[in-house]
Amino acid sequence: MNRDHLKIVSNRPAITHEQAAEVLFNCASLLQMAGANEYRIARYRQAALNMMRLGPVALETVLHEELWPQLGLGKRLGGKLRELVRDGAMTFYVELKAELPPAVGQLMDVEGIGPKLATRLHKELDIKSVAELADAARRGQIAKLKGFGLKRQAAYARIQVPTPPTLPTAARSIRNDDLPLAA
Repeated sequence: MNRDHLKIVSNRPAITHEQAAEVLFNCASLLQMAGANEYRIARYRQAALNMMRLGPVALETVLHEELWPQLGLGKRLGGKLRELVRDGAMTFYVELKAELPPAVGQLMDVEGIGPKLATRLHKELDIKSVAELADAARRGQIAKLKGFGLKRQAAYARIQVPTPPTLPTAARSIRNDDLPLAA
């Protein structure tokens, strides 16, 4: 595919081309895990590769249906990709993720963890959250899995999980019956 035939039409994309490609690759993996048609899976992977090859210009092209053939997109996938680029989310991807166990969906929110890896971490180590992933990495459990090494374990160990804010001691001592009644 030649970049010279594509031109930037507007500055409206809600996400980067890398983020769009990640969503498309994840869709392909989720479809494959569900036993979908191989041709359909290949179309999602090809669209992701095109997003990566063409960079930001691909985002602009996706916003205009008449330019979809230049990206090799049909109406269905083109429409889904336009939704993703325009809105920053794709309903189809959200629906695919909703079919997964909640823990797998949470793990997929970590950079570099796709559906297959998240499923493995959940099944093999019973990891249910990002905090549990970081904890397992700090205890050295990640590198014990086949295909995982010390680098990945160290990366997961560095994950900082925000702690929920706590109320000051004085605020915690106030009871509901101490509050004034609403007028």
